Amino acid sequence: MRTYPYDVASHLDLRTYGDAIVHASNGIGKDENDGFDAFIPLIDSGISL
Repeated sequence: MRTYPYDVASHLDLRTYGDAIVHASNGIGKDENDGFDAFIPLIDSGISL
């Protein structure tokens, strides 16, 4: 999951200016909401997953 935002940015020929941030809820909430959140800052925009 940590490399995926970089892969997307590279595939779309977008430039990043910071590190990707990835969070995992690790069972804090309901099981059906468990998973990952990710963000990578781009020069012209951002990608959120």
